[in-house]
Amino acid sequence: MQSQDSGSATSEPEPTFVRVTATPAPIDTPTPAAIPTVPSVSTAEQLADPVFPDWLDPELTDVQPSDEKIIQGWTDFLSDTVITNQLFGNSQEHFCADGTHFSRAWPSLELVESPEDWSVTLHPGLSSSDWGTVQIQSIPISRIGGKLWGGQQEHEIRRSLKCLELAATSGP
Repeated sequence: MQSQDSGSATSEPEPTFVRVTATPAPIDTPTPAAIPTVPSVSTAEQLADPVFPDWLDPELTDVQPSDEKIIQGWTDFLSDTVITNQLFGNSQEHFCADGTHFSRAWPSLELVESPEDWSVTLHPGLSSSDWGTVQIQSIPISRIGGKLWGGQQEHEIRRSLKCLELAATSGP
């Protein structure tokens, strides 16, 4: 016999979990948009690496240009270029056509703008017969054996994208 306190043997256990229907809140997701690409404002000619003029190379010509033409020729050749010296931790010198000079030197390799504009001068320590060597600010540079040298190390000269970007953002 069952006591009244124990309840019925057929009673259901009380549910432990309750099922609740939830409606997810809408998530505001922006519609994907195509990222606009900015076409390069630099021409293929501007992006091409500079070509050293034969008339400025004393190994290729017997005619010595005037000092002014030598300076102008080197200035035109070096405008919007970057000179890299692998022997000194890939140090770089950027020479922009507007005279701006950026330098990336070891150990930080941070690209910083020089307080002085760059310019080409004749190398003061050489005779006029060695007219193929000029100086960029305080960096002597010359062309020997078809290669560019500065401070007894060969240098690589390429087009400076930094200078081209600077020229594009500053306008005409």
